[in-house]
Amino acid sequence: MPRAPRVAAELWRSLSRNQRVNGQVLVQLLWALKGSAGSQLEALAATRALGEMLSVSGCVGATRGFYPNLLLVLVTQLHELARDAHSPDTPKVWVPSHRGPPHSHASCTVEALKALLTGDGGRMVVTCMEQAGGWRRLVGAGTHLEGVLLLASALVAHADHHLRGLFADLLPRLRSTDDAQRLTAMAFFTGLLQSRPTARLLREEVILERLRAWQGDPEPTPPGMCPAWMAPGLLGPGRVGTRKLVPPWEPSL
Repeated sequence: MPRAPRVAAELWRSLSRNQRVNGQVLVQLLWALKGSAGSQLEALAATRALGEMLSVSGCVGATRGFYPNLLLVLVTQLHELARDAHSPDTPKVWVPSHRGPPHSHASCTVEALKALLTGDGGRMVVTCMEQAGGWRRLVGAGTHLEGVLLLASALVAHADHHLRGLFADLLPRLRSTDDAQRLTAMAFFTGLLQSRPTARLLREEVILERLRAWQGDPEPTPPGMCPAWMAPGLLGPGRVGTRKLVPPWEPSL
């Protein structure tokens, strides 16, 4: 790694170890990501900084209170990158002592996501995504939403302690006028609801209201989303894809 990036990486890791400021710095980086629309350089810099900080043992604990928000922002960023690139981008595995940092923006985002999940005890989520090709799907222009479904299902299976927070952050995103944010939220929402116990975290009327809104949406619902079992008889034929994406680690419902 060239000297300047190495010094920057060491600076971010040093801030991560400082428990008095690491939470504040992470919040600022999150806001930088949210406010970087149209500025990919700023978003890339913030993403790399997040990846460095989250890779330090114990730092993810500082995200308490905004962990779901950070997770969704990173996943949505992958949708935006995939949409802009119009081509799959296979993430590189970063081994700092051998290969240097990942070069593409999408790769940096994937590494930040992995660090966030691993630092929170979600190593099985990362492993399941790797086994199912979920990371590759997340960065693909035509497969991003499938990757989101896989990620949500893996969280339900192996890291369910953030589900209430995820639902709270997802609900307003489902009404977003931004396509990347709304579609990513729809896929995440659907993936979480593929587990009946998880679906019970929400009131039935909330689920039905969202499904009715999707039924009336002039945009076609992406295949694999809005499983029919969530609201039998509510959705008309042709609105929901007949293929349901079931991860290899989760039995079919």
